[in-house]
Amino acid sequence: MTSDNIYKIEGRQIEMKALKISSVIWHILFILLAIFIMMRHVDGAGVVQTMPIKLINLAVLAVFALIVLVGHLIWLLIVRKRQNI
Repeated sequence: MTSDNIYKIEGRQIEMKALKISSVIWHILFILLAIFIMMRHVDGAGVVQTMPIKLINLAVLAVFALIVLVGHLIWLLIVRKRQNI
């Protein structure tokens, strides 16, 4: 195995590690934001947060999380396709 092949293998492993690390960071961020939304009583504009408003805020957060999930799935498909080459 040449040194060029070693670097390619390590690069793929680094890409997969980066994907896993970023996934963990996004999960932690999503959980913290969900807890923050559910725990606050008044938002920055001074509006009292009732349960329906909190659920709407969680739905907005979930839509954003789905966008991030699609990006991660695309990244995963690219990394896996590179590993098969």
